[in-house]
Amino acid sequence: MGIANRIVEVGTVKEEAEKLAAQIARYPQLCMKNDRKAVYEGFDLDFDKAMQLEFTLGMTVVQSGESMKGAKHFVQGLGKYGMINYE
Repeated sequence: MGIANRIVEVGTVKEEAEKLAAQIARYPQLCMKNDRKAVYEGFDLDFDKAMQLEFTLGMTVVQSGESMKGAKHFVQGLGKYGMINYE
């Protein structure tokens, strides 16, 4: 579920959290923003409307080209553990 995805040395939590935040900040921004928007705006919607919102926002990302760029990086084995910048 992604609740805990790494273990760090005692006393390094803040530093490691900042590294993770910097890594996430390099991810494709339209995708990140639309995923967040789908959660916040869809939270109080009924299931069908929430899924429609998710689909609509997701298609915006697909049509932007971010998805293809990300898929190409994935196939090439890039991006694992923040090794590339998605910009």
